[in-house]
Amino acid sequence: MADSTDRSRLFVPALGGIYDGLANLAYPLLRFSCGALLVPHGWAKIVNGAAAKYDATGALVGGTAAFMAKMNFPAPAALAYYIGVLELVGGAMIAIGLLTRLMAIQVVGFMFVAAFVVHSGTWFWTARGMEMPLLWMAMAIVVFIRGGGNLSVDKAMSKEF
Repeated sequence: MADSTDRSRLFVPALGGIYDGLANLAYPLLRFSCGALLVPHGWAKIVNGAAAKYDATGALVGGTAAFMAKMNFPAPAALAYYIGVLELVGGAMIAIGLLTRLMAIQVVGFMFVAAFVVHSGTWFWTARGMEMPLLWMAMAIVVFIRGGGNLSVDKAMSKEF
């Protein structure tokens, strides 16, 4: 709760009550957004070709695995499935706050590679810029540090990593 000194620092002191009333929802909103916005990315990878597929000539084709193969990632099909499941299932788990830190640290690693390997050399405001992986990595770092927090399954279980 803000005291009168804090309120006097606001441009619109009357908004202090609104800020105070919503303060407990700020972190759960960040955690939910970090996880929930990963889910459609995972869905697209799993449904739209994360698996390795071979055409008639034996060449690797299709979706995320083909992209990873072009970038010389090892075991591109397995990695594509891992990333897809991490985004789909792990994102949902972060959103609801279940095993939050375990999922978040994996997202930190994944987004580090996405930013500095996959999107390296392509900076902001481009179709393949690294600003979004960096933003997701920063959000996942905050989630890793804070854990499930209020309004999470972890809090309801009274156990966390």
